[in-house]
This record gives sequence, structure tokens and C-alpha cells, in this order.
Amino acid sequence: MDNPACEPAEDTVLVRREGAVMHVSLNRLDARNALNTPVRQALAAAFRQAEADPGVRAVLVTGEGRHFCAGADIRELRARTMLEAGWAPERLDTMVEGLSKPVIGALHGYVLGGGLELALAFTVRLASEDFRGGFPEVKLGIFPALGGTQRLPRLVGEGRALELMLRGRIVDAHEALGMGLVTEIAPAGELRQRGLALAQELAAGPPVAMRAIMECVRRAGDLGRADGLDYERRLFGIVCGTEDKAEGVAAWLEKRPPRFSGR
Repeated sequence: MDNPACEPAEDTVLVRREGAVMHVSLNRLDARNALNTPVRQALAAAFRQAEADPGVRAVLVTGEGRHFCAGADIRELRARTMLEAGWAPERLDTMVEGLSKPVIGALHGYVLGGGLELALAFTVRLASEDFRGGFPEVKLGIFPALGGTQRLPRLVGEGRALELMLRGRIVDAHEALGMGLVTEIAPAGELRQRGLALAQELAAGPPVAMRAIMECVRRAGDLGRADGLDYERRLFGIVCGTEDKAEGVAAWLEKRPPRFSGR
């Protein structure tokens, strides 16, 4: 049963619980959900809330209206100074990427610039048939600096990442799927429900093992092969000591669905 909506500091981001899933939705309709300071702050508060709540096991991120997010607020960008742009001690993208719970993005309409960069930090990205995504920052004389230059090459390869960012080219859902930018395409009217179904599926999984998977995959690009294998082995040892591992094995042997507790 759905939990009543939790009131965020800004109504430009809507937050509610749907069982073990926290639903976070951009709601700045007059600006195509563009990211400005209040939106970023409200998103950060929502993600902190999700991380702190043991009842939340997955997060679904969507956008209200016709578009997920048209990117950064250009009016704010015009006023941003060198110091403000170069000093970001609390980055929204790294906060999202560091969550211990899977984050599913249901992306529709325009998903541009900072909006797509934020989505790169999600665990999984689904796209609707009307998805139009890209990194047009170069046309403003800047470049993708919310992690775009670091995460995109790891997803689609260096050559394709350079081509997309240097040209500022927009891709549709099918090209995004082909290059691995998203993992699934859904009809526009079914995207949110498909995102919720996936979030609920992941929320039912073993939280410690899933966190270990995310940690190992994220560290794979930072560690050498030997260090990565050692890190994987150490986390596997931790997971083997959990109640969820005992429950999962017992459920398989007893031919019944497992009931994971997160311990």
C-alpha cells in the first residue's frame, strides 16, 4: 500500500513512498524540470532521506510533465562564477552514485545536459519511446562537468562519448539503447509503471549482496585487475556471513521464495 507523500522542502521535487520504493520526481514544469539550486537541494534532501530510511530498498526517479529534465538552468549558469563552478564539495551525482540502494531512472522526453549526467549516476536507466538525450553543453561554450566526461566513456566507449560531447548531438531512444546508454525502451504510457515494477523487483532482493555488487562494479574502473579481484573476494566473504545468504540458500533448497531481511 502506498505511503502518504512526504513533504519535501521544495515542491519542485515530489517524494513519496510506494512500499519499499521511494519515488522521487522532478516537478519544475515551467522550466522542463531544469536543474537549479532549489531543485538540486531538494533532490539531495530526498536522496539523503532514502539512504537513512531502512524501509526504503530502491529509489525510482522520474520527471513530471512532458520531459524528464532539460538540463541545467541557463539563467543560473550565466551568473555562475569561476569559484562557484570549480568548487563543489557536495556533488549531487556522487551522492546518488554512492547510495547503498539501487536507483532506477525512468527517462522520457528531453533528457539533456545535467539531467542526463545525473541519470548516468543511476544504477539503471529506462527510456520511453519519446526519449531525446544528449550533452549540448559544448554549444554554450562549456562541457559536461557533472560527471559526464568520466561516466559516459565507461558506458559507451571513449570514441562514441567524445563524438556525442564534442558535437552536442541528440540521440533517440533506439540509438541510446544500442550504445548501452539505457537498458530498456518502454512505450511512453507505460514507462513509469515499468520503472516501478523494476524498482519493486530490486527492492525485494538481498540488500547487502546488491550493495556489494554495486560497490564492486563501481570500483572496477578505479582498481587494477588484481586489486579489483581482491576487493571482490573480501566483499564476498562479508556477504557469506549474512542472514540473507543463509535465507537465500535455504529458500533455494526448500523450493520457496526467499524473504530477505537486509541482515
